[in-house]
Amino acid sequence: MGPGVDYKQLVADGAIVVDVRTPGEFQGGHAPKALNIPLNNLSEVEKKVNKDQTVVVCCASGMRSAQAASILKGKGYQVHNAGPWTRLLALALLVTLGLGQTACAQSPSAADQSPAVFEKSLQTKGQLVDVRTPAEFAAGHLPGAVNVDIYSPDFEKRLAALDKNAPLYLYCRSGGRSGQALSKAKALGFKKAVHLSGGILAWEAQGKKTVK
Repeated sequence: MGPGVDYKQLVADGAIVVDVRTPGEFQGGHAPKALNIPLNNLSEVEKKVNKDQTVVVCCASGMRSAQAASILKGKGYQVHNAGPWTRLLALALLVTLGLGQTACAQSPSAADQSPAVFEKSLQTKGQLVDVRTPAEFAAGHLPGAVNVDIYSPDFEKRLAALDKNAPLYLYCRSGGRSGQALSKAKALGFKKAVHLSGGILAWEAQGKKTVK
């Protein structure tokens, strides 16, 4: 995030938060008042945001939002790159203004679960699966997780080999890949499958434990 930028004040003053992640990632967790305009559809921004409005862009890691910020500046917008949307949560910038994580994932029975709900769900014994790459997994993961890389050619085969009658808990970096894995799990016939809204970034942003 830009040095010295007060994002809390920007939003309080009417700045528009634009999340440039994919719709699947956005549905996994977002600021309720944020607009989802994926990076590859950013040409649509002029239909939704006036140029006299300050724009705060975010994504999963800050890479796509940096590209978006550059594009929007070229279009004449006053724009600030906030980087990961989960970092905004960690700083309580959006939460303080009632713009915390969307309520779409607060029910224990919902497939998309916030870190707090996901942690509570894990109390019921099941299968905790990290669908990131082995390198990401080695850098830090949730206690008790096994790594089944969604990019692996045999991902569906390995997923299908798990117990379909036991709860399946999925997560990734920001919720995008685990959302895709969740769809695959449902198609494979898992009776109960959920994923971590916002991924491990949201988990860590709330001070929850990871291991290496």
